[in-house]
Amino acid sequence: MTRKSMGCFLIGVSGPGFSANGEALLGSVSDDPYDIRTFLRAVSPESGLAHIGTELMSTTEHSLTERGYFANPGETTRGINQAGLAFTCAMVFEDETAKRNRESTPFADITEKLMRSCETVADAIGLFQSSGVISPAFSVLLADTAGDLVHLEVGRFGINVNHHYSHGNPGMVFAVNCYLSQELLSYMFRPV
Repeated sequence: MTRKSMGCFLIGVSGPGFSANGEALLGSVSDDPYDIRTFLRAVSPESGLAHIGTELMSTTEHSLTERGYFANPGETTRGINQAGLAFTCAMVFEDETAKRNRESTPFADITEKLMRSCETVADAIGLFQSSGVISPAFSVLLADTAGDLVHLEVGRFGINVNHHYSHGNPGMVFAVNCYLSQELLSYMFRPV
């Protein structure tokens, strides 16, 4: 299978010396095709936390799902909720020849629940860990109002907390469309 070259880039910082007030900050760039548009969307669910984030839309007859995107229609793909929990992500292509016999939870279902129900990075880590196998795979940055910043790698072969920084443990993390952890590195798609 041929994969499109992706160029998503994630950055996160937390703690004194990394941000003006030591708070956690996230940033990202997404390398979407020209026929995918990104819009800002406010979501006010009947129950749960309101949130704002980016919504992807196709400008052609092909749906986002057909094109390999994880987004549920009307849901945000990156964002921040009213509790101050924020996330951004970059898709990771896993090796499809390495079989995994367990059912997976769709990434979009987890991030939708994350935005509606999680208030802290710790809540979000717990949600991802309780979800088990996740598909498709992603590199995820999470930040909250307490200054916690975490880099998670999630997919069909496990969940790894790759970096965890805070106001008391300052740091910076960069991530792209690949696994960085030794635990998951061997499961990435490698073109031949």
